[in-house]
Amino acid sequence: MKKLFNKFKSDFRGLFPTILFCLKISFKSSKKYFLISNFISLVSIFVPFLNIYLFSRLIQALSTAFLNVNNGNGNSMEELNSFLMLVLFLFGVSLLSKVLDNVQQYVNGMHREVMQNYSNVVIMEKCAGLDVAFFDSSTFYNEMGDATRNSIYIVNTSFSIIDLIRSLIQLLVALVYLSSFNLLLALLLAVSVIPHLIYQKKQLFALYNIQRDNMELSRRIAYTSNVAQSRQYINEVKLYNLFPFIFEKYSRLWNNLFRKKQKASFKYTGLLVITSILPGIVNSVIIYNLGAGVFRGGYTVGDFSYYNGVAEKVMASMFSFIYAYGQISDNKNRIQNFVKFLDWRNQMKYEGTVLPDPARFVLEFRNVSFRYDEALPFVLKNVSFVIESPDKTALVGVNGSGKSTVIKLLLRFYDPTEGIILLNGIDIRDYVIEDYRKLFSTMFQDYSKYAYTVAESVVLSDYELQGDGVWIASALERSGAAGFVSKFKCGVNTHLTRQFDKEGVELSGGEWQKMALARTFFHEPEMFILDEPSASLDAESEDELFRKFEELYADKGAILVSHRLSNITAVNKILVLDNGELVESGTHRELVRKNGKYAHLFNLQAEKYEVRA
Repeated sequence: MKKLFNKFKSDFRGLFPTILFCLKISFKSSKKYFLISNFISLVSIFVPFLNIYLFSRLIQALSTAFLNVNNGNGNSMEELNSFLMLVLFLFGVSLLSKVLDNVQQYVNGMHREVMQNYSNVVIMEKCAGLDVAFFDSSTFYNEMGDATRNSIYIVNTSFSIIDLIRSLIQLLVALVYLSSFNLLLALLLAVSVIPHLIYQKKQLFALYNIQRDNMELSRRIAYTSNVAQSRQYINEVKLYNLFPFIFEKYSRLWNNLFRKKQKASFKYTGLLVITSILPGIVNSVIIYNLGAGVFRGGYTVGDFSYYNGVAEKVMASMFSFIYAYGQISDNKNRIQNFVKFLDWRNQMKYEGTVLPDPARFVLEFRNVSFRYDEALPFVLKNVSFVIESPDKTALVGVNGSGKSTVIKLLLRFYDPTEGIILLNGIDIRDYVIEDYRKLFSTMFQDYSKYAYTVAESVVLSDYELQGDGVWIASALERSGAAGFVSKFKCGVNTHLTRQFDKEGVELSGGEWQKMALARTFFHEPEMFILDEPSASLDAESEDELFRKFEELYADKGAILVSHRLSNITAVNKILVLDNGELVESGTHRELVRKNGKYAHLFNLQAEKYEVRA
C-alpha cells in the first residue's frame, strides 16, 4: 500500500509542471473567465452535500409521518409546514445548482474558445520567430503538427485540473462524513477505485505512445485526405480519376494506424471492466450494513438516505477524480511536447543593433561557403562577389548551381557556414534584422498565391501603406496586372480565388505571377530581387516587362535570377554559378568573348531560337 501511495505521489509530482503550465495559459488567456469559472467551481463543491442532507431530512420526515399515521396519530400543521420548508429549501438548492451549471457552461464555453485561440497564437508567434531552416525539416513539421494538435489538450487539461481539485475536495468531505458511519468501509471504498485508475492510465499511455510513434503516418493520412479535397490537386484528381487510388491509399494508412490503437485499447478493456466493478461491491456492503442498522434500530431511514447519498458521492467523486487525473496524466506527454516545441531555439542570432545607411548599398560576399546540414555536402563553396545599388546584377546557372541559396543567405534566412556577408563593410548579422530585410523586395520563384482581395494581396510587402490606393494602382501598372484587374467587377476589392467568395476570380499562372510582381513593386526597397520573374508570362508580357526594365527599377538596384539569358544581356554584371562555385563574372559582352560557361549556355539557347525560326 505504501509503495502504491509513493508511486502515485511520484506520478503526481511529475504532473505538477504540466498543471502549472496549463493554469498559466488558462489565466493568461482570460483572467475574467478564469476567476469566474473557478469561483463557481468552489461554490459547486458543497451544493451536492447540502442536497444530500436536505433529501435525507425529507425522507426522515416522510418516514415519521408514515409511522404516525399507522399508529393512529395525526400529523400537526407545524410538522407539515416543516416538511414544506424542506421541500422549498431542496428546490432552492436545485435551482442554485441549475443556475451555477448553466452559468459555468457559458463561461467555460467562452473560456475554451479564448484558450484555444491563445494557444494557436502562441504557436503562430513561435513559428514566426523561428529560423527558415526549421521549415526545411520534416522533423519540424512533425513537431509543429504535434503541437498544433496538442493545443486542444491544454484547454481540456486546464478544465480537468479544476475538476480534479473539485473532486478531491468533495471526496475528502464525503469520506469524513462516511467515516462517522464506518471508517474502515469508507477507506475501503476509496481504495477500491485505485486498480481502475492504474489500468486506465496504462491504457491512455499506450495509446499516446502509438500516436507519438506514428506522427509521420498521421501526417501522411492528413496529406492524402487533403489531396482529395484541395483545389491545388482537383484538376488532376478529376482528369485521371484519382479518387479510387487516393481512397485506397488513405484507407490503407488509416487502417494501419487504427489497428495499432485497437490492439492497445483492447488489451486493457477487460481489466478496466473488472476493476470498475470493485467499488460497486464495496458500496453494496455499505448499503447492507446501513440497512441492517436500520433493522436493528441503530439508524433511521433518514440516516440510511444520508449515508447512502454520501457513499454514492464518494464513488462519484472518486471516479470523477480518476477521470480527471487520467486526462491530465494522458495529456501530460502531449503538453510536454507542446512545451518542448516552444523551447526550440534558433541557431541564427538576432541581436544586431546597427541601422542600415539609406545613402549607401554595397553588398559583399567574402569567401562564403554554405551547407544546409553538417551531414550534407556544401552547396556554396568559397563564393566572393560585390553587388552595388543602383547596379543591375544577374545570377546565372543551371538548376542546383546555388542561385537560390545565394538569395536565402543574402536575405538572412540562413547564415554562412564559412565566410562573411557584408553590407557597407559591416557584417549583416550586426544589423537590426527587420530593418536590414526592408532593404529588399523579393519575388521568389515559388511565389505565394493569397486568397485575399487584389488590394490585400498587393500591399503585403509593405502593409503599413495598405490605404494608399494610388501606390496600389502604380504597382499593378508596373507589373502588368492593371489590365486584367481593371476588368474585374469589384476592381482591387475583388477576391482572388473562390475559396471564400463565390464571386471571386480564378487567375491563370501568368496573372498570378503579375500579382506577385505587383506585390514586389509595391514596396520601395534599395534592392529588388526577382527570381525567374517571367517564368509564367506569355511572350508579349515578358517582352514588355524587360523593355520597361530601366523604368521599373529607376535608381534602385536589382538582382535577377533567370534561365532566359536573352533577358539579362543589358545588366551591369552577370555572376555565373556552377556546382556551388562562382566560375565567371562580367558583362554579357565580356562573358561571351570569354567563351566559357556563360557563353556555352547562351549559345545553347540562341541555337534553339534559330532552329525554331
